[in-house]
Amino acid sequence: MWPLPALYFVEMAALSVVVALLVFFDGSPLCKFIIWAALGIFIAFSILGAWSVGFFYLLVAILFGVIAIRSDGRNKQPIAAHIGVCLIAGLLQVALMLAAIRLLS
Repeated sequence: MWPLPALYFVEMAALSVVVALLVFFDGSPLCKFIIWAALGIFIAFSILGAWSVGFFYLLVAILFGVIAIRSDGRNKQPIAAHIGVCLIAGLLQVALMLAAIRLLS
């Protein structure tokens, strides 16, 4: 089980860098979906890791949420569809991590 925590933290860092680059350099509608998906992944990580480091990632999730909502408001994008993307990405992340934990333990 030892590689799982390291891979999870690498995933969170890589996801943060990708989203930051998308926010600053691209404004396409696909990027908005990616930002909302990242928000769902961070919320899932915060919930799964609530008793350890997940609480600290809740602040990152809130920051991404503010960025996503402001971006949708500024560009007049459909927030309801993006919230659906956020929920689906979060559920997929939870399922993936629980499956990885089950396979590695």
